[in-house]
Amino acid sequence: MKHLRSDPFDAALFLCAVLAVLLLARALGMLP
Repeated sequence: MKHLRSDPFDAALFLCAVLAVLLLARALGMLP
């Protein structure tokens, strides 16, 4: 990572990654 604050595209990618992790955890039954 060069800088924390970057383009909105990077922020969107980060949000997509977080959503993917949450969906994976839910699919594995780790979340209600």
